[in-house]
Amino acid sequence: MDIYSFSDLLGFPEIAVTHFQIEKSRIVLTCESKLTEKTCPCCLEKCKTVKQKHQRTIRDLPILGKELYLELVSRQFSCQNCSRTFYESFNFVGSHRSMTTRLEAYLYQCCKDSSFKEVAIRENVLWDVLQNIFDIYSKSTINYLSKKLVKRIGIDEIACHKGRNSYATVITDLDTSEVIDVLDFRTKDELISYFKAKGSVFCEQILVFTSDMFEGFSQTAKQVFPNADIIVDRFHLFAHLNEVLNKERQLLRKTFPEIIAFKQIKWLLFKHWKDLTHPQKQTLLRAFRLSPTLRKLYFIKNELVNIFNENINSEQAQKLIDEWILTAQKLNNNYLNEFTKTIESWKSYIITFFKHRLSNGIVEGINNAIKTLKRVAYGFLNFQHFRNRIMVKFANP
Repeated sequence: MDIYSFSDLLGFPEIAVTHFQIEKSRIVLTCESKLTEKTCPCCLEKCKTVKQKHQRTIRDLPILGKELYLELVSRQFSCQNCSRTFYESFNFVGSHRSMTTRLEAYLYQCCKDSSFKEVAIRENVLWDVLQNIFDIYSKSTINYLSKKLVKRIGIDEIACHKGRNSYATVITDLDTSEVIDVLDFRTKDELISYFKAKGSVFCEQILVFTSDMFEGFSQTAKQVFPNADIIVDRFHLFAHLNEVLNKERQLLRKTFPEIIAFKQIKWLLFKHWKDLTHPQKQTLLRAFRLSPTLRKLYFIKNELVNIFNENINSEQAQKLIDEWILTAQKLNNNYLNEFTKTIESWKSYIITFFKHRLSNGIVEGINNAIKTLKRVAYGFLNFQHFRNRIMVKFANP
């Protein structure tokens, strides 16, 4: 391969390759500008007088399976008009940067989907260099998301450090599935202060707010979003109801440890009857024959699931749920009675689901992806880095 071939492969029309060296793991190209003059950044006059030269080592995208380095001769010009001196700049590399912009953009994309450690090893780049590139290239995306005007948001918490009672709050745009912010707190007072600081325009435009049954979230929304319909996530509601079935199952296992029919049925109890296979149905029916209470709890749970799956409005839903509560109370099961108290307490926010048909499912999915990100990155010591990685990962291009 000759010099002209390398010049063509580079794709940088403003420089020419004057010499090349191919080594075992890298290629080094000596380059210089094709231009004989530069424009003074102060007076905009053309300058030809070169005061001195120095050599910059710039890394570019790999070529032929080898790392590529440009030994670029950079000239310092002296302006005869305004006596200013300046070094020539190039479109393909930033001032005082040691990598071409296309290599930095490539590494940034790599860091969005992989851990810095993995990218550092694979691309032979220092970790702190990757962090610097990520900070620079992510700034515009994070600024856009932080200032984004949204109408429907979901909010949930995620543990920052397992076992340390350290939680972050993730705020998601339900229309675009973008994470618009990650906060290192979750208390009601801090959340209220945060949303009020975003201004009345932001707060008044929120029309739908979804969350789990954490009272701090719902109370925050009630105080700062005057036009929002608050929805309690139905999946969290059914998680509580599944716990009723699980507690009854645990009681049966403890009372009748020798009965095989009560073993290994936990996850079957959580499934809807229509989603079970024939053998799974037979397994549950064997348990139900021995425990009529477990059978009643299972099928009354299915009745509530059916209500949420029906195409009905809020008024119809409230009537059906009220009837369901009366039926549940007649069973006089301690675990179910606790659940009916919960649903009564949150009923107005639960009924709102039937108006918008929205849940916190998008936010839950994002939280699961965040947990994967934490595992891949082996955790985060710096919360700001953690926040930025999350926001960039879920930003729409």
